[in-house]
Amino acid sequence: MTGSRDKSIRIWKLPDLTTSGFPLSPGKTQLVSTVKKAHAGSVLNVRFEMDADGNGGLMVTGSSDMTAGVWRVDLRDPVTVERVATLRGHTFGVLDVAIGKTRIATW
Repeated sequence: MTGSRDKSIRIWKLPDLTTSGFPLSPGKTQLVSTVKKAHAGSVLNVRFEMDADGNGGLMVTGSSDMTAGVWRVDLRDPVTVERVATLRGHTFGVLDVAIGKTRIATW
C-alpha cells in the first residue's frame, strides 16, 4: 500500500518471493486498487494491520490535510476499501501513524 501526493492510496499485489526473499517472477508487481481523493491533501504515510484470517485488515493513513483516515480493507477479489473513521485534531499534517491492539497513535 502506498500513499501519494495526488491524495490517493494504491494497493499493490507483490510477486511471490522465494525463501531467500527474491521475487519468483521479477516485474510482476500489480496495481489492484486505487482510492482516489482519499484525503484533501497528500497522503504522507500508510500503516496496515492484517486480520487473523489473512483476507483483509485495518489501514490507517496520515495526511497533510491534518487528518488520519481509518479504513477497512478486504483483500479478496475484488479488493474493497471503506473509510470507517476520520481522526481530527492535529494542527499540522499527520506525519506518522501506528496501530496498536486497542489504540491508534498519530503524530
